[in-house]
Parts: sequence; C-alpha cells; structure tokens
Amino acid sequence: MTRIPNSDLLDGYRELSPNAFKLLTYYYSKGDGWVFDPKTITESLGLTSTRTVQNLTLELQTKGYLYCPKGDLDVYIVGKKQVKEYKP
Repeated sequence: MTRIPNSDLLDGYRELSPNAFKLLTYYYSKGDGWVFDPKTITESLGLTSTRTVQNLTLELQTKGYLYCPKGDLDVYIVGKKQVKEYKP
C-alpha cells in the first residue's frame, strides 16, 4: 500500500500545477526498483508528450518534491522530507 505524507498532499495541492501534482502521486505509487520511462508515464497519465513529463519533473525538482542525482536515471528521491534529508 502506498503512503503519501499528508504534508506532501496538502502542500503539493497548493504549490504544484495540477499535472505536477498528478505526477508526484504517480511517483509515490511506484515501488523501489521502478525504472523512470517518460514514454510510459506520458501514456499512463494521459499527457501530451514526453516533453511535458520533463517539464513537470523539473517543476517537482525545483519545488523540492523530487531529487534525481545527476547522471543516475535509476535513483529518485520523492517527497519533501526525504529530499531534504537526502540532498548532499
């Protein structure tokens, strides 16, 4: 079962665009070992293009909900508290 911190739900609802919030909840729904694939995400969320996924990912990163270490496409840290604690 997926558990999303209440603070991420409430703050994200206010701070993020609707599609970025949708992407955040999608990331939370994926378990460890899940591989990021913009094409699959685009289709799953009914978005218009993989470029949209890239822009939404950037929004999540900028607002502190997502951290992706440079050069490591298989590591994603999701959630404000987890990002804050993980960032080097």
